Amino acid sequence: MLISATAVVYPAPLIPLTWAIVPLLGVVMFIIGIIVVALNQPQLSALALPIIIVVVLHNLLGLAGGYVVPKALGLDPTICRTIAIEVGMQNSGLAVALTSFWSRTGRPR
Repeated sequence: MLISATAVVYPAPLIPLTWAIVPLLGVVMFIIGIIVVALNQPQLSALALPIIIVVVLHNLLGLAGGYVVPKALGLDPTICRTIAIEVGMQNSGLAVALTSFWSRTGRPR
């Protein structure tokens, strides 16, 4: 989010860097997340309610941060709302992915 907001303010020098780094960073973070979940699956099953609470807080903080950071950079409120919605959609996608993962795997026996 910070990279995206900064690229809006200072676009020219950061565009090639963003195109090179962000996709790779996303894949690396996704793989790390999968490994962490896989290694801790029994413990995570026992913590379903706290996980739901954390996912909801994660989405709310993402929406708030998606608005506050661009606002602090002095961007127009329309752009701030757009970034907040984009961050919210990405966080919601994460919540859907986690939900579908847990509904497929179920609890350990």
